[in-house]
Amino acid sequence: MRPSAASTFAAALRAFFSQHLPLTRGLSPRTVTSYRDTFVLLLRFLSARHGRGR
Repeated sequence: MRPSAASTFAAALRAFFSQHLPLTRGLSPRTVTSYRDTFVLLLRFLSARHGRGR
């Protein structure tokens, strides 16, 4: 079975926040947490704006 676009996107985000930002870019854990929290706010806004589920 082929993974859904949502699960592929979620996996890419997880890798971005857990590997790319701290390891490749060398960002501090607090910076990564701040970026993650801001992205969560964006996703919630888009979900509310476009009436889509989580």
